[in-house]
Amino acid sequence: MIHQALNQQTSAGWLGLPVLILLLLVASMSEAFQDRLLAQYQWRSQLQAVVDERAAWQDFKRVLVDPPEFSQASESHCLGFCPLQQEKASQEQIEWRSEGRTVLYQWHRHELDDGTEYHRLCASMNQQSYHCWWWQNRILRHQGWLTLLD
Repeated sequence: MIHQALNQQTSAGWLGLPVLILLLLVASMSEAFQDRLLAQYQWRSQLQAVVDERAAWQDFKRVLVDPPEFSQASESHCLGFCPLQQEKASQEQIEWRSEGRTVLYQWHRHELDDGTEYHRLCASMNQQSYHCWWWQNRILRHQGWLTLLD
């Protein structure tokens, strides 16, 4: 009788071990699935932020760059153009909004003694990377990105 009770206890333990292993396997698979799902949501969020930022830049260009309004440019207080992070320049930044995004921009002009006129429009969403456009005698000559380093 004792042998039979001991045999039942042992077989019950063997039945519990496979169930325990199965539960651990399911739990680890569930955790891996949740990690992949979280990474996918983060990727979609980052991708949407890039899409939104690109749309804001396209709107900014369509509204302020493609038909430039040169009369809105202020005279540059510096020889040529003021550095983008100079105190006077940052006070002259203008806010432009599109679909929840804020673009800060500076519109400056500089005229040489010979009458040659230069305009610079620089815009930024983070005040670290700027997209700038340069005109000479009201003809767009250059455009590009500038990144300010501390």
